[in-house]
Amino acid sequence: MMQSRSIRFLGIFIFLSVVTSAIAGITGKLAGTVKDNQSGEAIIGASVQIVGTTLGGVTDLDGYYYIINVPPGQVELTASSVGYQAKRQTSIRIQVDQTTTINFALQQTGVEMSEVVVQAERPIIEVDRTYSISSTSAEDLKMMPLTKVSETVDLQAGVVDGHFRGGRKGEVAYLIDGVRVVDAYSNEQGTEVNTAAVQELQVISGNFNAEYGQAMSGVVNIVTKEGNEEKVHGNVNYTGGGYFTNHSKQFPMISDAGTLDRIRDLGVTLSGPVIGIRGLNFFFDGRALDDGGWQFGEHRFNRAHQVIPSDTSAWINLPGQAAFVPSYGDGSHAEMNYEKRMYMSFKLGYQLTQFIRLTGTSILSNREYKEYDHDRRLTPDTDYTRYSFGRTNLFKISHTPHKSLFYDLAYANNYAEYKHYVFENMFDTRYANPIYNDVNPSYTLEIGGDKMQHFRRYTNTHQGLGNASWQATKIHFVKLGFELQQHQIHYSDITPVDTLSVSLNPDGTIAFRPVVLGPESRNNTQYDHFPNELAVYLQDKIELPKLVVNLGLRFDWFNPNASVPADPMDPDVYNPRRTYYRDSLTFDQREKLWWKTVDAKWQFSPRFGIAYPVSEKGVLHFAYGHFFQRPSYEVLYTNPGWKLNPGTELSTVMGNPDLKPEQTVSYEFGLQQEIAPRTGMQVSFYQRDIRNLVSTDKIIETYGNSRYAQYVNRDFGQVRGVLLAIDRGFSQNLSLGFDYTFQIAEGNASDRQDAYNASSGSNNRELNKQLVPLNWDRRHTLNLIVNYNDPTTIGVSAIGTIGSGLPYTTTYQGIRTAVENDGRKPTYYNLDLSIFRSFNISNRWSKSMKARVTLAARNVLDILNENNVYNDTGRATYTLDRQTAHEYAAINTLDELYTRPDYYSRPREVRLTIGVEF
Repeated sequence: MMQSRSIRFLGIFIFLSVVTSAIAGITGKLAGTVKDNQSGEAIIGASVQIVGTTLGGVTDLDGYYYIINVPPGQVELTASSVGYQAKRQTSIRIQVDQTTTINFALQQTGVEMSEVVVQAERPIIEVDRTYSISSTSAEDLKMMPLTKVSETVDLQAGVVDGHFRGGRKGEVAYLIDGVRVVDAYSNEQGTEVNTAAVQELQVISGNFNAEYGQAMSGVVNIVTKEGNEEKVHGNVNYTGGGYFTNHSKQFPMISDAGTLDRIRDLGVTLSGPVIGIRGLNFFFDGRALDDGGWQFGEHRFNRAHQVIPSDTSAWINLPGQAAFVPSYGDGSHAEMNYEKRMYMSFKLGYQLTQFIRLTGTSILSNREYKEYDHDRRLTPDTDYTRYSFGRTNLFKISHTPHKSLFYDLAYANNYAEYKHYVFENMFDTRYANPIYNDVNPSYTLEIGGDKMQHFRRYTNTHQGLGNASWQATKIHFVKLGFELQQHQIHYSDITPVDTLSVSLNPDGTIAFRPVVLGPESRNNTQYDHFPNELAVYLQDKIELPKLVVNLGLRFDWFNPNASVPADPMDPDVYNPRRTYYRDSLTFDQREKLWWKTVDAKWQFSPRFGIAYPVSEKGVLHFAYGHFFQRPSYEVLYTNPGWKLNPGTELSTVMGNPDLKPEQTVSYEFGLQQEIAPRTGMQVSFYQRDIRNLVSTDKIIETYGNSRYAQYVNRDFGQVRGVLLAIDRGFSQNLSLGFDYTFQIAEGNASDRQDAYNASSGSNNRELNKQLVPLNWDRRHTLNLIVNYNDPTTIGVSAIGTIGSGLPYTTTYQGIRTAVENDGRKPTYYNLDLSIFRSFNISNRWSKSMKARVTLAARNVLDILNENNVYNDTGRATYTLDRQTAHEYAAINTLDELYTRPDYYSRPREVRLTIGVEF
């Protein structure tokens, strides 16, 4: 019944999508009035035009005009009418999904006079904003001492280490030019974009309109730059940097990092018209980064050692194991958290006609990196090298058949891949036998052996999407959109083993003859799934003279195209627990009986928001909405063969394609108020009730008395917060941004694996039956951004952050002593600083060439923040375990064991950038 209803709904909405035309918002709107400056009467038929474009409008009987589909950034606007002196407003900033109001008062004239030019001021109060939103322009990004878009996002109020308003990671929608670039496997960002390619970065937290879906906590909307049709622009930047710190004890071997060649960063942008083709322009951005990192290891031991089974006086002799004679390395240092990044984006825009624009965009991001593993500090080459790759290709047509209507139709392909291994070839002869893993005594670091897993996954998503935006009347701005997605989720997790008898190599080390077990083994999991998704939304922005109302309704549907076992008590088709199936039927026969297909899931989510001006300088807003999100395909498809580990202990987690969507009901009430010239204040109160989060607290016992955990929708949470922000726009070259957030983020579990972890192993404990602080529950966060910018000479940008300590769970000798997350880590402090100097180097070939030198420092005060702590002391500096630890100095000292560079934040990082702009 459920499936037939789903098919019926799918058919209805596909039909609606075809006859109408969900690209999220990437443009803004201009509106206002043109009146006589003496009488105040409306000027009918006045022309209002955006300089350098074909976008414009004509005033009606009330002198009112509007211009829709305006790209974000700064524009100039002219107003003219017969018998009046023309007037131009410059430096008007357009923001995505916002209406910028520009009113003109024209002076009558009997003779032709020159145009009056007035510089527009950025509005302090946005009268049409019905929810919390922050926008960062390309100019702001250029000044900040930050290198990644994600670092700018983390500075926004209510965001803590990627968690938006208390939500889990993976609850945020990431969009580039209105298209989702989320990796459906993990629900995290797939393709990344370089900061130099960003025209506007918009961060929405908490509540958002119906055009944004598959998100419960927030939206990151990135609009990339386009070329212009006037002339070629470009710049080249080279950065050298390193790490300079006084904390060499906490960061062993970092002395080699204190030079300006530890970080090498080259960036190039180029944009302009394509010569010979009128109306065609391009934008290109490329960047290559090589960062050696600040966490180091030492090649103290090789990956394999000689074996002397009969020698009881050997250097290492563990009970029940062979004795090993160590094979020493050369003692050289190794980078254990390095990264190499590459960004590339290319956009072509073609104005086919006055009303039709074609756009093609290709964005690539690639990363090679290592994550510091303290246990591998003495054998760093035995740890994984990790790789991630993202690609987005977008083709879009924008058509404006009428001044009050435009629509976009687009096709996009997103590809996101992640993999890790020590050697790419799993049969590489350099691999050491797995027996060398974990042979080191207690209180020592690993002395050999390689990590053996070969992991690769990718998501390939095809999207067909579009929207239509219609200024139906003076007060109704309506959007209707759709999005269709077809995913391919590919997964491969293979760990070779050695099942043959032990033999020795000529050098006395244990030989490794890798074998890949069959699909019935937990060491070999591979699958391809092809889920589908559909979304349709309707949004109406009602702009009354004294009230703005946002009304929206969204429909989401997804089909995982997967199955679950018909009998949960006998899930493993490879090794059935019941005798009849195990002994009487072949695998192919069992396959036909084993599974049942899950139904598609769907839901409606209403959205509502209002903005009410209480005075000329103050606006109240209220927002309410239901937000739904499909669980990540990672948890839907975990262990798709439902293979059980041997034995009766709880040691298996099963995915669940029959999971329901996760849900949030969110409320927000706020006030915007101008408190001084060019200075505004915002206060917001918000609450989120979170339900149906994915959990592992369903434990099933099979016919053979073994147990497994299954993902179900049972976790819950509640978030409450208050936000205070003060924004002072540029005046006398100085701007200031300040925000303070008080937030309580509580739930029954921070991690969907919490219930499984509590029920497995030897330290079983009861599940939480009350709300406890979540791992990212930072109660107090304060951000301060100060910018001084004289574009012709010098600029300074400073970013300061203070955050109260995050929770941790107190333990003693590995046993929890109180409720979860009862302790607090130390307070977090950070200051980043950037100073630049510009020089005019124009010559006879280029009249506008400039050079720019920038000196930037991250953590300029070299503060030793303790991001992780030992659970028995609440500090990263010491642990009570050391009092009973036994030191094996031949392997490592206790100082080397208990000094954890990964427990501290990044040390002082200094970068020097030299750039040329033309």
